[in-house]
Amino acid sequence: MLFLPAMLDQSAQVRSRCPVTGVDVRLTVEPDGVRDSDPPALQVSFPPLGTTSTADITASFCCHVHFLAGPGAAERWLADHRGATALTLGEAFELGRLATQPLLADC
Repeated sequence: MLFLPAMLDQSAQVRSRCPVTGVDVRLTVEPDGVRDSDPPALQVSFPPLGTTSTADITASFCCHVHFLAGPGAAERWLADHRGATALTLGEAFELGRLATQPLLADC
């Protein structure tokens, strides 16, 4: 989700729910970065490296990427999801930017 505003050259208002705490999550993503988030210290979960497949990207990747309501929620998520990773919003945005940069260059 964090990479879509850059691809569409539009802002996005995101609403979600932390799967660990149940806290409502809101953020604004601009083409050049995340502008604000509530809670402010959101993190993003990613599945274990090497477990994703382009043959079924939804089941192997998308279903495992969640907004986590801070470092404590991320720690709890990681304890229950062996090999998973959690990144800060800034890190996750940058990862999405790097992954989609070749696609944007072709536009």
